[in-house]
Amino acid sequence: EIIDEYADKAGVGCHNNAVYAAMIQSVDESVGKIYATLMELELDQNTMLIFVSDNGGYGPVTCMRPLRGGKGMYYEGGIRVPMFVHWPAKVKAGSLSDVPVMTTDFYPTMLELAGIPAPENYMLDGVSLRALLSGLDITKRDKLFWHFPAYLESYEGLKEDSRDTLFRTRPVSVIRKGDWKLLQFHEEWVLDGGRDCMKTNNSVELYNLALDPGEANNLANSQINKRDELLGELLLWQAEMNAPLPEQANPEFIPDNQN
Repeated sequence: EIIDEYADKAGVGCHNNAVYAAMIQSVDESVGKIYATLMELELDQNTMLIFVSDNGGYGPVTCMRPLRGGKGMYYEGGIRVPMFVHWPAKVKAGSLSDVPVMTTDFYPTMLELAGIPAPENYMLDGVSLRALLSGLDITKRDKLFWHFPAYLESYEGLKEDSRDTLFRTRPVSVIRKGDWKLLQFHEEWVLDGGRDCMKTNNSVELYNLALDPGEANNLANSQINKRDELLGELLLWQAEMNAPLPEQANPEFIPDNQN
Protein backbone atom coordinates (compact mmCIF):
# COMPACT_ATOMS: atom_id res chain seq x y z
CA GLU A 1 0.00 0.00 0.00
CA ILE A 2 1.42 3.39 -1.02
CA ILE A 3 1.04 6.13 1.57
CA ASP A 4 -0.68 9.11 -0.06
CA GLU A 5 1.92 11.69 0.95
CA TYR A 6 4.59 9.76 -0.96
CA ALA A 7 2.46 8.70 -3.95
CA ASP A 8 3.85 11.33 -6.33
CA LYS A 9 7.29 11.69 -4.78
CA ALA A 10 10.09 11.08 -7.29
CA GLY A 11 13.20 9.09 -6.48
CA VAL A 12 16.72 10.45 -6.39
CA GLY A 13 18.94 9.98 -9.41
CA CYS A 14 18.83 6.38 -10.62
CA HIS A 15 16.86 5.23 -7.56
CA ASN A 16 13.32 5.60 -8.81
CA ASN A 17 11.67 2.16 -8.80
CA ALA A 18 8.73 1.88 -6.41
CA VAL A 19 8.65 -1.94 -6.31
CA TYR A 20 12.37 -2.15 -5.51
CA ALA A 21 11.95 0.52 -2.82
CA ALA A 22 9.05 -1.43 -1.30
CA MET A 23 11.18 -4.60 -1.17
CA ILE A 24 13.93 -2.70 0.66
CA GLN A 25 11.35 -1.32 3.09
CA SER A 26 10.06 -4.85 3.66
CA VAL A 27 13.57 -6.04 4.56
CA ASP A 28 13.92 -3.11 6.95
CA GLU A 29 10.61 -3.95 8.63
CA SER A 30 11.53 -7.64 8.90
CA VAL A 31 14.85 -6.87 10.58
CA GLY A 32 12.97 -4.57 12.94
CA LYS A 33 10.61 -7.40 13.91
CA ILE A 34 13.54 -9.70 14.64
CA TYR A 35 15.18 -7.11 16.85
CA ALA A 36 11.91 -6.36 18.63
CA THR A 37 11.66 -10.05 19.50
CA LEU A 38 15.22 -10.06 20.83
CA MET A 39 14.35 -7.08 23.04
CA GLU A 40 11.20 -8.80 24.27
CA LEU A 41 13.27 -11.85 25.23
CA GLU A 42 15.97 -9.61 26.76
CA LEU A 43 18.57 -11.04 24.42
CA ASP A 44 19.30 -7.85 22.48
CA GLN A 45 22.36 -6.68 24.42
CA ASN A 46 24.44 -9.79 23.87
CA THR A 47 23.19 -10.86 20.44
CA MET A 48 25.27 -9.88 17.43
CA LEU A 49 23.34 -8.79 14.36
CA ILE A 50 25.30 -8.58 11.09
CA PHE A 51 23.62 -6.83 8.18
CA VAL A 52 25.37 -7.15 4.82
CA SER A 53 24.61 -7.53 1.12
CA ASP A 54 26.13 -10.36 -0.90
CA ASN A 55 26.86 -8.16 -3.95
CA GLY A 56 25.98 -4.85 -5.63
CA GLY A 57 22.62 -3.46 -6.66
CA TYR A 58 20.37 -4.88 -9.37
CA GLY A 59 21.24 -2.93 -12.51
CA PRO A 60 17.84 -2.54 -14.23
CA VAL A 61 16.30 -0.67 -11.28
CA THR A 62 19.15 0.90 -9.34
CA CYS A 63 22.82 1.85 -9.53
CA MET A 64 25.83 2.10 -7.27
CA ARG A 65 27.10 5.56 -8.22
CA PRO A 66 29.71 6.86 -7.73
CA LEU A 67 31.00 3.28 -7.93
CA ARG A 68 31.24 1.49 -11.27
CA GLY A 69 29.15 -1.58 -12.00
CA GLY A 70 26.66 -3.55 -9.93
CA LYS A 71 25.41 -7.06 -9.20
CA GLY A 72 27.56 -9.72 -10.87
CA MET A 73 30.48 -7.43 -11.73
CA TYR A 74 33.93 -7.22 -10.17
CA TYR A 75 34.23 -3.47 -10.27
CA GLU A 76 33.53 -1.84 -6.91
CA GLY A 77 29.81 -1.46 -7.58
CA GLY A 78 29.53 -5.24 -7.62
CA ILE A 79 31.70 -6.17 -4.64
CA ARG A 80 31.78 -3.17 -2.29
CA VAL A 81 28.61 -3.33 -0.20
CA PRO A 82 27.18 -1.89 3.03
CA MET A 83 27.76 -3.77 6.25
CA PHE A 84 27.05 -3.00 9.88
CA VAL A 85 27.31 -4.96 13.11
CA HIS A 86 25.01 -4.32 16.06
CA TRP A 87 26.18 -5.87 19.32
CA PRO A 88 25.56 -3.46 22.21
CA ALA A 89 27.49 -5.46 24.81
CA LYS A 90 30.67 -5.64 22.69
CA VAL A 91 30.71 -3.14 19.81
CA LYS A 92 30.87 0.57 20.54
CA ALA A 93 27.86 2.38 19.12
CA GLY A 94 28.70 4.72 16.24
CA SER A 95 32.17 3.29 15.71
CA LEU A 96 33.46 3.11 12.13
CA SER A 97 36.10 1.08 10.31
CA ASP A 98 37.46 1.31 6.77
CA VAL A 99 39.18 -2.10 6.89
CA PRO A 100 37.95 -4.21 3.94
CA VAL A 101 36.39 -7.52 4.97
CA MET A 102 34.58 -10.35 3.16
CA THR A 103 31.64 -12.59 3.96
CA THR A 104 34.05 -15.53 4.13
CA ASP A 105 35.33 -13.89 7.33
CA PHE A 106 32.09 -14.63 9.16
CA TYR A 107 32.74 -18.34 9.63
CA PRO A 108 36.13 -18.00 11.40
CA THR A 109 34.68 -15.08 13.37
CA MET A 110 31.83 -17.22 14.69
CA LEU A 111 34.22 -20.06 15.50
CA GLU A 112 36.41 -17.77 17.60
CA LEU A 113 33.48 -16.07 19.36
CA ALA A 114 32.00 -19.46 20.23
CA GLY A 115 35.35 -20.82 21.40
CA ILE A 116 35.25 -23.61 18.84
CA PRO A 117 38.52 -24.70 17.17
CA ALA A 118 38.64 -24.71 13.39
CA PRO A 119 38.18 -28.14 11.79
CA GLU A 120 41.44 -30.04 11.37
CA ASN A 121 42.97 -30.14 7.90
CA TYR A 122 40.47 -27.55 6.69
CA MET A 123 41.69 -24.31 5.13
CA LEU A 124 39.73 -21.25 6.25
CA ASP A 125 39.09 -18.78 3.42
CA GLY A 126 38.61 -15.82 5.75
CA VAL A 127 40.01 -14.40 8.97
CA SER A 128 38.33 -13.73 12.29
CA LEU A 129 36.92 -10.21 12.72
CA ARG A 130 36.86 -10.40 16.52
CA ALA A 131 39.71 -7.92 16.94
CA LEU A 132 38.14 -5.55 14.42
CA LEU A 133 34.84 -5.62 16.31
CA SER A 134 36.77 -4.51 19.38
CA GLY A 135 38.18 -1.50 17.56
CA LEU A 136 41.52 -3.04 16.62
CA ASP A 137 42.98 -3.68 13.16
CA ILE A 138 43.31 -7.02 11.38
CA THR A 139 47.03 -7.68 11.01
CA LYS A 140 46.89 -11.14 9.48
CA ARG A 141 45.85 -10.05 6.00
CA ASP A 142 47.02 -7.31 3.65
CA LYS A 143 45.37 -8.59 0.46
CA LEU A 144 41.93 -9.69 -0.71
CA PHE A 145 41.28 -11.97 -3.70
CA TRP A 146 38.31 -12.73 -5.95
CA HIS A 147 38.21 -15.40 -8.65
CA PHE A 148 35.38 -15.90 -11.15
CA PRO A 149 36.36 -18.02 -14.19
CA ALA A 150 32.90 -17.84 -15.78
CA TYR A 151 30.41 -15.58 -17.57
CA LEU A 152 27.37 -13.56 -16.52
CA GLU A 153 25.05 -12.16 -19.17
CA SER A 154 24.56 -8.43 -19.43
CA TYR A 155 21.34 -6.54 -18.81
CA GLU A 156 20.12 -2.99 -19.05
CA GLY A 157 21.52 -0.64 -16.47
CA LEU A 158 25.02 -2.11 -16.36
CA LYS A 159 26.07 -2.20 -20.01
CA GLU A 160 27.70 1.21 -19.86
CA ASP A 161 29.90 0.05 -16.98
CA SER A 162 30.90 -3.28 -18.57
CA ARG A 163 33.88 -3.94 -20.80
CA ASP A 164 31.40 -5.01 -23.49
CA THR A 165 27.63 -5.15 -24.00
CA LEU A 166 27.30 -8.96 -24.02
CA PHE A 167 28.46 -9.79 -20.49
CA ARG A 168 28.51 -8.10 -17.11
CA THR A 169 31.45 -10.31 -16.26
CA ARG A 170 33.79 -12.47 -18.29
CA PRO A 171 36.36 -14.75 -16.59
CA VAL A 172 38.32 -12.55 -14.19
CA SER A 173 40.56 -12.63 -11.14
CA VAL A 174 41.01 -9.69 -8.78
CA ILE A 175 43.44 -8.64 -6.09
CA ARG A 176 43.05 -5.68 -3.75
CA LYS A 177 46.03 -4.53 -1.69
CA GLY A 178 45.56 -1.35 0.29
CA ASP A 179 44.13 1.28 -2.05
CA TRP A 180 45.27 -0.60 -5.15
CA LYS A 181 43.16 -3.02 -7.14
CA LEU A 182 44.11 -5.12 -10.16
CA LEU A 183 41.79 -7.12 -12.42
CA GLN A 184 43.09 -9.86 -14.72
CA PHE A 185 40.74 -10.73 -17.58
CA HIS A 186 41.49 -14.26 -18.70
CA GLU A 187 40.19 -14.21 -22.26
CA GLU A 188 42.67 -11.54 -23.37
CA TRP A 189 45.33 -13.06 -21.15
CA VAL A 190 45.01 -16.51 -22.77
CA LEU A 191 44.22 -15.55 -26.35
CA ASP A 192 46.17 -12.32 -26.83
CA GLY A 193 49.65 -12.90 -25.50
CA GLY A 194 49.27 -12.69 -21.72
CA ARG A 195 52.04 -11.05 -19.77
CA ASP A 196 54.19 -10.34 -22.83
CA CYS A 197 51.47 -8.23 -24.47
CA MET A 198 49.83 -6.46 -21.52
CA LYS A 199 50.51 -3.05 -23.03
CA THR A 200 48.20 -3.78 -25.96
CA ASN A 201 45.93 -6.73 -25.10
CA ASN A 202 43.88 -5.02 -22.36
CA SER A 203 44.13 -8.13 -20.18
CA VAL A 204 44.94 -6.20 -16.99
CA GLU A 205 43.34 -3.17 -15.35
CA LEU A 206 44.84 -1.32 -12.37
CA TYR A 207 43.09 1.29 -10.23
CA ASN A 208 43.88 3.43 -7.20
CA LEU A 209 40.61 3.26 -5.29
CA ALA A 210 41.47 6.14 -2.98
CA LEU A 211 41.85 8.55 -5.90
CA ASP A 212 39.51 6.83 -8.35
CA PRO A 213 36.71 4.88 -6.59
CA GLY A 214 34.72 4.86 -9.84
CA GLU A 215 37.51 2.92 -11.61
CA ALA A 216 37.57 5.22 -14.61
CA ASN A 217 41.34 5.62 -14.99
CA ASN A 218 43.17 2.39 -15.83
CA LEU A 219 46.78 2.79 -14.65
CA ALA A 220 48.09 -0.57 -15.90
CA ASN A 221 50.41 1.01 -18.46
CA SER A 222 51.50 3.98 -16.35
CA GLN A 223 52.07 2.41 -12.90
CA ILE A 224 54.02 -0.57 -14.18
CA ASN A 225 55.86 -1.39 -10.94
CA LYS A 226 52.62 -1.49 -8.95
CA ARG A 227 50.92 -3.47 -11.74
CA ASP A 228 53.66 -6.09 -11.79
CA GLU A 229 53.72 -6.31 -7.98
CA LEU A 230 49.99 -7.03 -7.73
CA LEU A 231 49.92 -9.26 -10.79
CA GLY A 232 52.75 -11.38 -9.40
CA GLU A 233 50.92 -11.82 -6.10
CA LEU A 234 47.68 -12.68 -7.91
CA LEU A 235 49.35 -15.31 -10.10
CA LEU A 236 51.08 -16.80 -7.06
CA TRP A 237 47.76 -16.98 -5.20
CA GLN A 238 46.14 -18.73 -8.19
CA ALA A 239 48.89 -21.33 -8.17
CA GLU A 240 48.70 -21.85 -4.40
CA MET A 241 44.92 -22.25 -4.51
CA ASN A 242 45.02 -24.41 -7.64
CA ALA A 243 42.38 -22.05 -8.98
CA PRO A 244 40.54 -23.26 -12.10
CA LEU A 245 41.72 -21.22 -15.07
CA PRO A 246 40.66 -20.93 -18.72
CA GLU A 247 42.91 -22.77 -21.13
CA GLN A 248 43.92 -22.23 -24.74
CA ALA A 249 41.11 -22.44 -27.28
CA ASN A 250 40.41 -25.90 -28.69
CA PRO A 251 41.68 -25.82 -32.30
CA GLU A 252 39.22 -28.59 -33.21
CA PHE A 253 36.16 -26.67 -32.02
CA ILE A 254 33.68 -25.85 -34.80
CA PRO A 255 30.93 -23.31 -33.99
CA ASP A 256 27.37 -24.52 -34.58
CA ASN A 257 26.82 -21.99 -37.36
CA GLN A 258 29.72 -23.48 -39.30
CA ASN A 259 28.67 -27.13 -39.14
